Amino acid sequence: MHESLDTTTRMNFLFTAFRKNKLRYQRFSAIFVAVLLANFLGVSVCLGQAVIESFTGESSVSIIGTGTTYGFSFTVANQDISVSQLGFWDDSSDGLVDAHDVGLWDGSQTLLAQATIPAGTVAPLNNSFRYVSVTPVQLSANTTYYLGAYYPDNSGDNVAANATTTATVVGSGVIKGDARNTTSAASGLQFVDAPFVDANDGLYGPNAQFAPVPEPAAYGTAFGLLAVVFAILKRRIWIARV
Repeated sequence: MHESLDTTTRMNFLFTAFRKNKLRYQRFSAIFVAVLLANFLGVSVCLGQAVIESFTGESSVSIIGTGTTYGFSFTVANQDISVSQLGFWDDSSDGLVDAHDVGLWDGSQTLLAQATIPAGTVAPLNNSFRYVSVTPVQLSANTTYYLGAYYPDNSGDNVAANATTTATVVGSGVIKGDARNTTSAASGLQFVDAPFVDANDGLYGPNAQFAPVPEPAAYGTAFGLLAVVFAILKRRIWIARV
């Protein structure tokens, strides 16, 4: 009986402290729930990964002649990803001479996302690529996609070719494919329909930022836990008001 009374006293003390520090407690609870959800959903608080994170040993090739779309293929690994930005290589990191259209296609040559990377330094620079945001598009696991960037006639911006295979770092969750280009000259962005066998490890003009998409089961677990947490908080708030 004495032990039960002691427990009750301690609980009353905690709830009294809660009433005095209600706002602080609620803020802490909100932060706790947000962190908990982020862990369950596999959400990262940092920026997304790039399809091509970095590369070395490349040749910086000038575009001479008629405009062409250059790029590469890549395959999503075992988990869906969401692409939210498209980018273009700024070889000197000092601004682009021309604006460049960048596109993302699936295997049926359907254009899934497109963006124009403006000339100059307007677009933010990240690991030598300048990015702009696009409406997020979800890419399926174990499926191949294509990135291409259009270089206008005699473009003042270069394309990276012949990078060292072992030094090309790709984002976790994607597998890099082959270098690609268009088989015919065009006045605008086109699907990269042909392998470019002379480019060794890829033609890096375009790039994309992505984040993994959580599995549906993770959502169920996270939201179930969230419901439990809020139920506990609601009960404690109700008790504290009594």
